[in-house]
Amino acid sequence: MVNFDTTQSSTGDFLVVMNDNNGSHKLMIPTFSPITGVFAEDWPPSHYPPNLENWTTGEMKPVLRASHHDTCIEVKSLDTLHGRLSRKDTCWTSNPCYGVEFSYISHYWEWMEDIICTCRNALANIHLLDDVYASMFLYKCNPLMMHYFCESWCPTTNTILTTAGETSISLWDICTLAGLPITGIFYDEVVPTAAELTGSKDGKQYLPPSCRYMFAALWHITSKSKSLYVTFEEWCRFCFRGPKKYLTTSLPQVVNDFSALGTSKPWNTSVHEAFVILDIPEEHRMDTYLAAFLTCWICAFVLPLKDLGCIRPSVFNPASQLASGRRISLSIPILACIYKGLNELSSSFTPSKQVEHFLRITSMLGWRDIFEAIV
Repeated sequence: MVNFDTTQSSTGDFLVVMNDNNGSHKLMIPTFSPITGVFAEDWPPSHYPPNLENWTTGEMKPVLRASHHDTCIEVKSLDTLHGRLSRKDTCWTSNPCYGVEFSYISHYWEWMEDIICTCRNALANIHLLDDVYASMFLYKCNPLMMHYFCESWCPTTNTILTTAGETSISLWDICTLAGLPITGIFYDEVVPTAAELTGSKDGKQYLPPSCRYMFAALWHITSKSKSLYVTFEEWCRFCFRGPKKYLTTSLPQVVNDFSALGTSKPWNTSVHEAFVILDIPEEHRMDTYLAAFLTCWICAFVLPLKDLGCIRPSVFNPASQLASGRRISLSIPILACIYKGLNELSSSFTPSKQVEHFLRITSMLGWRDIFEAIV
């Protein structure tokens, strides 16, 4: 049985995951306070919005003012990567890196097909069915168009400066093109403490049971691999043990109806052996199965933020919330990720080698067609 504890050190608080039968292997994962929920820190009381004097102006009546609006006599142009290239402050090199592109993951597509067959209604209820299915394919990036896109991006206004005027990617674009919800609970990607992970109030647990079962799966995989990180391939092979169907040379085909992927299959102890190994009660297996897949889906396809190619334990909480039927506003963090990635790339001294940005290329491909029509 896997147990949880919280320990403190000079570098912060850590969630400790250990097993009674194997005390030599312990996982210590940094924890952070959530933004929402019972364990969130209290927000300081304020009668006015934060930094009101910094973004309002006017003697008689307050007027909203953006941070880049300053009183000046001389009109200055907004700086872009194109302007910096023209001044030779920086330069492109061969094979520039624009962001993160979804790539082939062994056993992922087979697992996704089984998830759609088994959990189709659950995914439809949280408005993720179409976007989950979208991860079944690889998408090619047009280097020339991305080149021009990045050069035209203005980090001051989060807009693209074109000959036709300014335009930008909005929340509505993400919702319409990617099919992801705008409404829902806040996407809070943090590792919970042991008290939040295992505690309850008035008979209701703070977090869905699937969350702690995924930490147990993480402990089990790392105890075998002797590594602190779990790759996408390791996670897929552990959680889904069905036959391999797709290779890099044999890609999935587009289907017009999800029924072409097959019907719901009975629980198979050989395919889903991991849930027997983890001793997960039958009433929690389906939610945990879906939460485990959504964890990989978010890390690899939706928000490839850091630790590229590896599972982020901080995703267990939002993934388990989704699997339990709670809708999360995924469009907001995706848009923030796109803005952050474009701003870092366009402001970098070495944009061709900028590896710290995590620009989700897949989210931009649909919007790119609109951009091509504009320019």
